[in-house]
Amino acid sequence: MGVTGPGEFGRWPTAGPAPLLDNDSYEDTADALVASGILMDRRMIYWFARPSEHHPTVEFRVADTTPTSPLAREPARAGRPGLRSWRGRCLVGP
Repeated sequence: MGVTGPGEFGRWPTAGPAPLLDNDSYEDTADALVASGILMDRRMIYWFARPSEHHPTVEFRVADTTPTSPLAREPARAGRPGLRSWRGRCLVGP
């Protein structure tokens, strides 16, 4: 299991929480990742938060995971067989 969840995605060097970098260090790191061939371009940086390439803002990438919790809770609340696993108990309680 990777930092961002199951599967191989969490093993990518640019997935999950970003290292603590100032702007110059971020630029140097992003340029080095592209120059080394690890990334094809800077759009492949999937850290949870990163400076926007187009606007003077910070992009947050964790918001797209929010709907997962309600989707997992509702079948468990409905009492569907097989869904009251340990995951279901952790999400909705005993």
